[in-house]
Amino acid sequence: MRHLALGAALTVAALLAGCGGGGGGSAPSDPPATRNPPVSLANPPSGRNVVPVSILQLASTGSNTANTPYVTVTVCNSSGGCVSIPDVLVDTGSAGLRLFASSALNSLNLPAVTTGTGGELAACAQFASGYTWGSMRSAMVQIGGLSTGWAIPIEVIGDTSIPQTAPQACQNQGQDFSKSLRSVVNGILGISNFQYDCGVACTYPPSAYATQNTPSPGVYYDCNGGTCTETSASYAQQGINPIAAFPASYNNGSILTLPAASLPWGSQAATGVLIFGINTASNNQLPAGAQVFALDRYGNLPIAVNGSSGTGFIDSGSNGYYTALNLPACTQSSGFYCPSPAANVALQLSSGAASSSTSITIANADTMFQTGNAALPALGGTAAITGQVDLGLPFFYGRTIGTGIQQAPNSNDYGFVAF
Repeated sequence: MRHLALGAALTVAALLAGCGGGGGGSAPSDPPATRNPPVSLANPPSGRNVVPVSILQLASTGSNTANTPYVTVTVCNSSGGCVSIPDVLVDTGSAGLRLFASSALNSLNLPAVTTGTGGELAACAQFASGYTWGSMRSAMVQIGGLSTGWAIPIEVIGDTSIPQTAPQACQNQGQDFSKSLRSVVNGILGISNFQYDCGVACTYPPSAYATQNTPSPGVYYDCNGGTCTETSASYAQQGINPIAAFPASYNNGSILTLPAASLPWGSQAATGVLIFGINTASNNQLPAGAQVFALDRYGNLPIAVNGSSGTGFIDSGSNGYYTALNLPACTQSSGFYCPSPAANVALQLSSGAASSSTSITIANADTMFQTGNAALPALGGTAAITGQVDLGLPFFYGRTIGTGIQQAPNSNDYGFVAF
């Protein structure tokens, strides 16, 4: 199980309203900072497996955000009652649907996922520097014109049917994102290369780890009588990537396509598409010449930065490029880089026979945030996960990137990314 990178990046995004490795080469000079027009795809595909993705500032939240890709997700109960939830973050770095409790969602009375003791199953979703805490409930999930073939477990963050304070073992993961993320998103749509949010590691009881003197995952808890105790969870109880439960023609992965945003200061907004299924229909074909990079058991692949070898991942749920670089730190925006002029950073991605050499631009984050632009293709910061390269949403601008799902939870095929 990989600790998710999304949390650290989103927490920074939620704080933007309060903001006024190796080195890289530099561009000749930076142009004046401007609030550039929105960008969109020229000829986006259409179909029931295609949904729009928006990167914009949400006027209703009162918080400025950066590189937060939103879609609308609909959840339904067994009686046919449905609620559409807008502004759910698209996260190719995690698996499973996590929604914040609301009066609309509560009105569906979604059934709890129960434990062997008759208690309610709860989840402590673990991110790079924090966690979310919520109950597991069953719901049909619809995105665009596709629906899951059965009611899948989803996490409801802030569900009052379980204790509102997470167990200490969960709190030890760091910051509680259950509150801080609520000003930025209404939920997280995890559509990574994994089928399940924890997998085989959570199918064993905590006692099995104790006998091996090994830390248990600490993801699932049995809440009964006001007390929550760590427990195991079968595949049928765990959070599942909703795409894996879609009809057969569309359940092998997704493709996220975004337009190019203006460098270096970004664009006011960007509109792209999320496509379900890979190479199974005329509207979900990978681009000609796309390289397919097989991922390891943690969802990573080799990534060299300015010639220094390392590992990392491509993740739409992270709002910037996060890696260790010899670049000036920002004076206003903690955790971000503020080179002036902008820096060019060389990347080499490889896996098996697939290889790609490219470069990215990292510019002054303080200046970017002052523009009020939401689509920031040159946003970068210090490593969210020590020793790893996190190619967040800026890497998606101007690209079509596929995320292939592992085909069996216990197989040695861990899925792929392709672009």
